Amino acid sequence: MKFKTYPSYKDSGIEWLGEVPESWETKRLKFSVGLRADKLQAINSELSYIGLENIESWTGKFLTNDSTFEAEGASNCFKIGDVLFGKLRPYLAKAFLTKTEGLCSSEFLVLKANKITPGFWHPS
Repeated sequence: MKFKTYPSYKDSGIEWLGEVPESWETKRLKFSVGLRADKLQAINSELSYIGLENIESWTGKFLTNDSTFEAEGASNCFKIGDVLFGKLRPYLAKAFLTKTEGLCSSEFLVLKANKITPGFWHPS
């Protein structure tokens, strides 16, 4: 993938990031996203369900499986464009950009973009 070049760059002030386009602003993720806290009882719900086992570590690929697992109790709700981030064992780096609405395990944080495009902070 090739990205467009910008006329001028500046030091981001973040060692691992290096230079960024001069017009860009750097800020902590927590100031650009919000946490969706909507919950719904999953039993008999028509919405699709995503569990930690459905997301591949480091790639964010959706994995299907043949299990007939049915969610019980309250599950997190997500909307199109939210990013699910696995909070259980975060070193596994399980993150997924949603393309539909649905329910997910309470082991995910459901992040919604406030000031940035979701595809920018989680490219698919």
